[in-house]
Amino acid sequence: MGEGKGRMFFKNSNVELDYIIKELLNNEEFLNRVAEKISSEYLGDKDNCSIGQELAIDNIENVGQEDKLWSQQVNVEQIENLNREKIELNQKIEELIRENNKLLEERNSLSQKVDNLKANLDGISRESKKIIDIKDREIVDLKNKQSNMESDLYELKQKNETLKQDLEISENKYYKSEANMKHSLDIKDKDLYNKERELREKDKVILQQKSEIKDLQSEFSSIKESYNLFLSLNDEIKEDMISILRGDKIENFVYAGVQYKNIESIWEYAKNRAINGQFEDLDKLQRIIINFLDAYNMIYNSPLYEVQRVENGDDFDEERFIRGYESRITGVISGVDLLGYVNLVNGKIIKKSVVRI
Repeated sequence: MGEGKGRMFFKNSNVELDYIIKELLNNEEFLNRVAEKISSEYLGDKDNCSIGQELAIDNIENVGQEDKLWSQQVNVEQIENLNREKIELNQKIEELIRENNKLLEERNSLSQKVDNLKANLDGISRESKKIIDIKDREIVDLKNKQSNMESDLYELKQKNETLKQDLEISENKYYKSEANMKHSLDIKDKDLYNKERELREKDKVILQQKSEIKDLQSEFSSIKESYNLFLSLNDEIKEDMISILRGDKIENFVYAGVQYKNIESIWEYAKNRAINGQFEDLDKLQRIIINFLDAYNMIYNSPLYEVQRVENGDDFDEERFIRGYESRITGVISGVDLLGYVNLVNGKIIKKSVVRI
Protein backbone atom coordinates (compact mmCIF):
# COMPACT_ATOMS: atom_id res chain seq x y z
CA MET A 1 0.00 0.00 0.00
CA GLY A 2 2.86 2.35 0.88
CA GLU A 3 4.60 1.48 -2.39
CA GLY A 4 1.50 2.41 -4.37
CA LYS A 5 1.18 5.75 -2.68
CA GLY A 6 4.88 6.55 -3.28
CA ARG A 7 4.69 5.68 -6.96
CA MET A 8 1.53 7.66 -7.38
CA PHE A 9 3.20 10.68 -5.75
CA PHE A 10 6.21 10.61 -8.09
CA LYS A 11 4.10 9.86 -11.07
CA ASN A 12 1.64 12.63 -10.36
CA SER A 13 4.48 15.06 -9.61
CA ASN A 14 6.11 14.39 -12.96
CA VAL A 15 2.84 14.74 -14.82
CA GLU A 16 1.95 17.97 -13.04
CA LEU A 17 5.41 19.46 -13.61
CA ASP A 18 5.39 18.55 -17.31
CA TYR A 19 1.94 20.04 -17.65
CA ILE A 20 3.06 23.27 -15.97
CA ILE A 21 6.13 23.53 -18.23
CA LYS A 22 4.04 22.89 -21.32
CA GLU A 23 1.47 25.51 -20.30
CA LEU A 24 4.24 27.98 -19.51
CA LEU A 25 5.71 27.57 -22.96
CA ASN A 26 2.35 27.86 -24.73
CA ASN A 27 0.45 30.42 -22.65
CA GLU A 28 2.07 33.67 -21.57
CA GLU A 29 -0.83 34.63 -19.26
CA PHE A 30 -0.73 31.25 -17.57
CA LEU A 31 3.03 31.52 -17.31
CA ASN A 32 2.63 34.80 -15.45
CA ARG A 33 0.16 33.24 -13.03
CA VAL A 34 2.39 30.21 -12.41
CA ALA A 35 5.41 32.46 -11.97
CA GLU A 36 3.59 34.52 -9.36
CA LYS A 37 2.41 31.38 -7.61
CA ILE A 38 5.87 29.86 -7.58
CA SER A 39 7.29 33.15 -6.37
CA SER A 40 4.79 33.30 -3.50
CA GLU A 41 4.76 29.65 -2.52
CA TYR A 42 7.90 27.83 -3.62
CA LEU A 43 10.41 30.62 -3.12
CA GLY A 44 8.96 31.57 0.25
CA ASP A 45 9.03 27.96 1.44
CA LYS A 46 12.14 26.79 -0.38
CA ASP A 47 13.87 25.66 2.76
CA ASN A 48 10.69 24.08 4.04
CA CYS A 49 10.37 22.31 0.73
CA SER A 50 13.85 20.84 1.06
CA ILE A 51 13.12 19.82 4.62
CA GLY A 52 9.82 18.37 3.50
CA GLN A 53 11.55 16.37 0.83
CA GLU A 54 14.00 15.05 3.38
CA LEU A 55 11.12 14.25 5.72
CA ALA A 56 9.40 12.50 2.85
CA ILE A 57 12.48 10.40 2.38
CA ASP A 58 12.63 9.77 6.12
CA ASN A 59 8.97 8.89 6.07
CA ILE A 60 9.68 6.54 3.22
CA GLU A 61 12.43 4.97 5.31
CA ASN A 62 10.13 4.84 8.34
CA VAL A 63 7.46 3.30 6.23
CA GLY A 64 10.10 0.84 5.11
CA GLN A 65 10.77 0.00 8.64
CA GLU A 66 7.13 -0.50 9.24
CA ASP A 67 6.78 -2.63 6.21
CA LYS A 68 9.94 -4.66 5.97
CA LEU A 69 8.71 -6.38 2.83
CA TRP A 70 8.44 -3.02 0.90
CA SER A 71 11.68 -1.53 2.32
CA GLN A 72 13.65 -4.53 1.27
CA GLN A 73 12.59 -3.92 -2.33
CA VAL A 74 13.72 -0.27 -2.26
CA ASN A 75 17.23 -0.20 -3.60
CA VAL A 76 19.90 2.35 -4.12
CA GLU A 77 18.94 3.00 -7.73
CA GLN A 78 15.50 4.28 -6.76
CA ILE A 79 17.04 6.64 -4.19
CA GLU A 80 19.39 7.98 -6.79
CA ASN A 81 16.47 8.48 -9.16
CA LEU A 82 14.67 10.43 -6.47
CA ASN A 83 17.76 12.55 -5.88
CA ARG A 84 18.10 13.24 -9.57
CA GLU A 85 14.43 14.19 -9.76
CA LYS A 86 14.96 16.46 -6.78
CA ILE A 87 17.94 18.13 -8.48
CA GLU A 88 16.04 18.49 -11.79
CA LEU A 89 13.08 19.89 -9.91
CA ASN A 90 15.33 22.47 -8.20
CA GLN A 91 16.89 23.39 -11.57
CA LYS A 92 13.49 23.80 -13.13
CA ILE A 93 12.38 25.92 -10.18
CA GLU A 94 15.46 28.16 -10.56
CA GLU A 95 14.86 28.35 -14.31
CA LEU A 96 11.26 29.29 -13.63
CA ILE A 97 12.47 31.94 -11.17
CA ARG A 98 14.75 33.41 -13.84
CA GLU A 99 11.98 33.34 -16.41
CA ASN A 100 9.64 34.91 -13.87
CA ASN A 101 12.13 37.71 -13.17
CA LYS A 102 12.59 38.23 -16.88
CA LEU A 103 8.83 38.33 -17.36
CA LEU A 104 8.50 40.77 -14.48
CA GLU A 105 11.09 43.05 -16.09
CA GLU A 106 9.28 42.81 -19.40
CA ARG A 107 6.00 43.49 -17.64
CA ASN A 108 7.50 46.55 -15.93
CA SER A 109 8.91 47.73 -19.28
CA LEU A 110 5.56 47.16 -20.93
CA SER A 111 3.85 48.92 -18.03
CA GLN A 112 6.19 51.89 -18.50
CA LYS A 113 5.46 51.92 -22.22
CA VAL A 114 1.76 51.73 -21.46
CA ASP A 115 2.12 54.66 -19.06
CA ASN A 116 4.01 56.60 -21.73
CA LEU A 117 1.39 55.74 -24.28
CA LYS A 118 -1.32 56.82 -21.84
CA ALA A 119 0.53 60.09 -21.29
CA ASN A 120 0.91 60.58 -25.03
CA LEU A 121 -2.72 59.69 -25.53
CA ASP A 122 -3.68 62.18 -22.83
CA GLY A 123 -1.59 64.87 -24.56
CA ILE A 124 -3.06 63.97 -27.91
CA SER A 125 -6.50 63.94 -26.37
CA ARG A 126 -5.97 67.40 -24.90
CA GLU A 127 -4.63 68.72 -28.24
CA SER A 128 -7.49 67.03 -30.06
CA LYS A 129 -9.93 68.65 -27.66
CA LYS A 130 -8.37 72.04 -28.30
CA ILE A 131 -8.53 71.46 -32.06
CA ILE A 132 -12.12 70.23 -31.75
CA ASP A 133 -13.01 73.33 -29.72
CA ILE A 134 -11.38 75.56 -32.36
CA LYS A 135 -13.17 73.72 -35.16
CA ASP A 136 -16.45 73.96 -33.24
CA ARG A 137 -15.99 77.71 -32.96
CA GLU A 138 -15.10 77.87 -36.66
CA ILE A 139 -18.20 75.88 -37.48
CA VAL A 140 -20.29 78.28 -35.41
CA ASP A 141 -18.67 81.24 -37.22
CA LEU A 142 -19.25 79.57 -40.59
CA LYS A 143 -22.85 78.94 -39.70
CA ASN A 144 -23.25 82.58 -38.71
CA LYS A 145 -21.61 83.65 -41.95
CA GLN A 146 -23.82 81.26 -43.87
CA SER A 147 -26.86 82.75 -42.16
CA ASN A 148 -25.68 86.26 -43.01
CA MET A 149 -24.93 85.24 -46.58
CA GLU A 150 -28.36 83.67 -46.91
CA SER A 151 -29.87 86.90 -45.62
CA ASP A 152 -27.75 88.92 -48.06
CA LEU A 153 -28.70 86.52 -50.85
CA TYR A 154 -32.35 87.02 -50.09
CA GLU A 155 -31.91 90.80 -50.21
CA LEU A 156 -29.96 90.48 -53.47
CA LYS A 157 -32.73 88.37 -54.95
CA GLN A 158 -35.24 91.04 -53.99
CA LYS A 159 -33.04 93.73 -55.52
CA ASN A 160 -32.57 91.57 -58.59
CA GLU A 161 -36.31 91.28 -59.05
CA THR A 162 -36.62 95.03 -58.71
CA LEU A 163 -33.80 95.54 -61.20
CA LYS A 164 -35.45 93.13 -63.61
CA GLN A 165 -38.64 95.13 -63.45
CA ASP A 166 -36.72 98.38 -63.93
CA LEU A 167 -34.81 96.80 -66.81
CA GLU A 168 -38.01 95.69 -68.47
CA ILE A 169 -39.41 99.21 -68.17
CA SER A 170 -36.14 100.67 -69.48
CA GLU A 171 -36.09 98.23 -72.40
CA ASN A 172 -39.63 99.19 -73.35
CA LYS A 173 -38.66 102.84 -73.23
CA TYR A 174 -35.51 102.08 -75.19
CA TYR A 175 -37.39 100.20 -77.92
CA LYS A 176 -39.90 103.04 -78.22
CA SER A 177 -37.11 105.57 -78.25
CA GLU A 178 -35.20 103.51 -80.81
CA ALA A 179 -38.27 103.31 -83.05
CA ASN A 180 -38.81 107.06 -82.78
CA MET A 181 -35.13 107.68 -83.39
CA LYS A 182 -35.15 105.39 -86.40
CA HIS A 183 -38.14 107.21 -87.80
CA SER A 184 -36.41 110.53 -87.19
CA LEU A 185 -33.22 109.20 -88.77
CA ASP A 186 -35.16 108.04 -91.82
CA ILE A 187 -36.59 111.52 -92.18
CA LYS A 188 -33.18 113.08 -91.64
CA ASP A 189 -31.62 110.64 -94.10
CA LYS A 190 -34.12 111.73 -96.73
CA ASP A 191 -33.47 115.37 -95.91
CA LEU A 192 -29.73 114.69 -95.97
CA TYR A 193 -30.02 112.92 -99.31
CA ASN A 194 -31.94 115.89 -100.75
CA LYS A 195 -29.43 118.31 -99.29
CA GLU A 196 -26.52 116.23 -100.62
CA ARG A 197 -28.15 116.25 -104.03
CA GLU A 198 -28.56 120.01 -103.77
CA LEU A 199 -24.95 120.29 -102.65
CA ARG A 200 -23.81 118.19 -105.59
CA GLU A 201 -25.71 120.48 -107.90
CA LYS A 202 -24.20 123.47 -106.14
CA ASP A 203 -20.76 121.83 -106.32
CA LYS A 204 -21.18 121.55 -110.07
CA VAL A 205 -22.09 125.19 -110.23
CA ILE A 206 -19.20 126.07 -107.94
CA LEU A 207 -16.79 124.02 -110.02
CA GLN A 208 -18.02 125.72 -113.13
CA GLN A 209 -17.70 129.07 -111.43
CA LYS A 210 -14.24 128.15 -110.19
CA SER A 211 -13.27 127.21 -113.72
CA GLU A 212 -14.63 130.50 -114.97
CA ILE A 213 -12.89 132.34 -112.16
CA LYS A 214 -9.68 130.52 -112.96
CA ASP A 215 -10.03 131.52 -116.60
CA LEU A 216 -10.81 135.06 -115.54
CA GLN A 217 -7.88 135.05 -113.15
CA SER A 218 -5.61 133.79 -115.91
CA GLU A 219 -7.05 136.33 -118.28
CA PHE A 220 -6.88 139.08 -115.71
CA SER A 221 -3.33 138.08 -114.81
CA SER A 222 -2.19 138.62 -118.41
CA ILE A 223 -4.29 141.76 -118.66
CA LYS A 224 -2.84 143.06 -115.40
CA GLU A 225 0.64 142.37 -116.73
CA SER A 226 -0.30 144.22 -119.92
CA TYR A 227 -1.69 147.13 -117.93
CA ASN A 228 1.53 147.40 -115.89
CA LEU A 229 3.48 147.37 -119.16
CA PHE A 230 1.14 150.05 -120.48
CA LEU A 231 1.79 152.24 -117.45
CA SER A 232 5.56 151.86 -117.96
CA LEU A 233 5.46 153.00 -121.65
CA ASN A 234 7.06 156.15 -122.94
CA ASP A 235 4.70 159.07 -122.44
CA GLU A 236 4.32 159.65 -126.17
CA ILE A 237 3.52 155.99 -126.83
CA LYS A 238 1.18 155.90 -123.82
CA GLU A 239 -0.79 158.87 -125.20
CA ASP A 240 -1.11 157.12 -128.54
CA MET A 241 -2.34 153.95 -126.77
CA ILE A 242 -4.89 155.92 -124.72
CA SER A 243 -6.45 157.17 -127.92
CA ILE A 244 -6.92 153.52 -129.01
CA LEU A 245 -8.08 152.17 -125.62
CA ARG A 246 -10.27 155.21 -124.86
CA GLY A 247 -8.70 155.96 -121.52
CA ASP A 248 -5.94 154.98 -119.12
CA LYS A 249 -8.01 153.36 -116.37
CA ILE A 250 -7.74 149.63 -115.94
CA GLU A 251 -11.46 149.16 -116.63
CA ASN A 252 -11.08 150.84 -120.06
CA PHE A 253 -7.88 148.87 -120.62
CA VAL A 254 -9.62 145.55 -119.93
CA TYR A 255 -12.80 146.18 -121.88
CA ALA A 256 -11.03 147.64 -124.89
CA GLY A 257 -8.12 145.21 -124.85
CA VAL A 258 -10.28 142.12 -125.47
CA GLN A 259 -11.89 143.63 -128.56
CA TYR A 260 -10.30 142.37 -131.75
CA LYS A 261 -10.39 145.70 -133.59
CA ASN A 262 -8.41 147.30 -130.80
CA ILE A 263 -5.87 144.45 -130.83
CA GLU A 264 -5.52 144.95 -134.54
CA SER A 265 -5.11 148.74 -134.14
CA ILE A 266 -2.38 148.30 -131.52
CA TRP A 267 -0.54 145.82 -133.76
CA GLU A 268 -0.68 148.23 -136.70
CA TYR A 269 0.61 151.02 -134.46
CA ALA A 270 3.53 148.82 -133.38
CA LYS A 271 4.23 147.73 -137.00
CA ASN A 272 4.56 151.34 -138.17
CA ARG A 273 7.03 152.08 -135.38
CA ALA A 274 9.06 148.98 -136.26
CA ILE A 275 9.20 149.79 -139.97
CA ASN A 276 10.29 153.36 -139.23
CA GLY A 277 13.02 152.20 -136.86
CA GLN A 278 11.27 153.40 -133.64
CA PHE A 279 12.25 150.44 -131.44
CA GLU A 280 11.72 152.11 -128.01
CA ASP A 281 9.29 150.02 -125.88
CA LEU A 282 8.53 147.90 -128.94
CA ASP A 283 9.04 144.73 -126.88
CA LYS A 284 6.43 145.97 -124.36
CA LEU A 285 3.92 146.58 -127.15
CA GLN A 286 4.68 143.06 -128.45
CA ARG A 287 3.90 141.56 -125.02
CA ILE A 288 0.68 143.58 -124.69
CA ILE A 289 -0.51 142.35 -128.09
CA ILE A 290 0.23 138.68 -127.24
CA ASN A 291 -1.65 138.94 -123.88
CA PHE A 292 -4.66 140.57 -125.59
CA LEU A 293 -4.73 137.75 -128.19
CA ASP A 294 -4.68 135.12 -125.39
CA ALA A 295 -7.55 136.88 -123.60
CA TYR A 296 -9.47 137.12 -126.83
CA ASN A 297 -9.00 133.38 -127.54
CA MET A 298 -10.67 132.57 -124.20
CA ILE A 299 -13.93 133.83 -125.58
CA TYR A 300 -14.10 130.79 -127.85
CA ASN A 301 -14.21 127.09 -127.09
CA SER A 302 -10.89 126.66 -128.90
CA PRO A 303 -8.19 129.30 -129.60
CA LEU A 304 -8.79 131.35 -132.77
CA TYR A 305 -5.42 133.07 -133.23
CA GLU A 306 -1.80 132.11 -132.71
CA VAL A 307 1.46 134.08 -132.88
CA GLN A 308 3.38 133.41 -136.12
CA ARG A 309 6.39 131.14 -135.75
CA VAL A 310 9.63 132.69 -137.02
CA GLU A 311 13.18 131.37 -136.69
CA ASN A 312 16.43 133.19 -137.35
CA GLY A 313 18.00 131.77 -140.53
CA ASP A 314 14.66 131.25 -142.28
CA ASP A 315 14.58 132.52 -145.86
CA PHE A 316 12.75 135.79 -146.30
CA ASP A 317 9.37 135.41 -148.02
CA GLU A 318 7.20 138.41 -148.84
CA GLU A 319 4.11 136.18 -148.61
CA ARG A 320 4.91 135.52 -144.95
CA PHE A 321 7.01 138.42 -143.69
CA ILE A 322 7.39 142.21 -143.86
CA ARG A 323 10.84 143.68 -144.48
CA GLY A 324 11.99 145.65 -141.48
CA TYR A 325 13.87 148.90 -141.01
CA GLU A 326 16.97 149.18 -143.29
CA SER A 327 16.72 145.52 -144.32
CA ARG A 328 18.02 144.08 -147.59
CA ILE A 329 15.66 143.02 -150.30
CA THR A 330 16.47 139.31 -150.07
CA GLY A 331 18.33 137.00 -147.77
CA VAL A 332 17.76 135.15 -144.52
CA ILE A 333 16.11 136.46 -141.36
CA SER A 334 18.56 137.79 -138.77
CA GLY A 335 16.04 139.12 -136.25
CA VAL A 336 12.36 139.74 -135.48
CA ASP A 337 11.14 143.25 -134.61
CA LEU A 338 7.40 142.41 -134.31
CA LEU A 339 5.65 139.05 -134.45
CA GLY A 340 2.52 138.66 -136.53
CA TYR A 341 -0.30 136.15 -135.99
CA VAL A 342 -2.29 133.61 -137.99
CA ASN A 343 -5.85 132.25 -138.03
CA LEU A 344 -5.85 128.72 -136.59
CA VAL A 345 -9.12 127.79 -138.30
CA ASN A 346 -7.97 128.34 -141.91
CA GLY A 347 -4.21 128.75 -141.39
CA LYS A 348 -4.24 132.16 -143.05
CA ILE A 349 -1.64 134.70 -141.97
CA ILE A 350 -3.55 137.67 -140.58
CA LYS A 351 -0.58 139.86 -139.72
CA LYS A 352 2.89 139.24 -141.17
CA SER A 353 5.85 139.43 -138.83
CA VAL A 354 8.26 142.37 -139.28
CA VAL A 355 11.74 140.91 -139.70
CA ARG A 356 15.23 142.10 -140.50
CA ILE A 357 17.34 140.68 -143.31
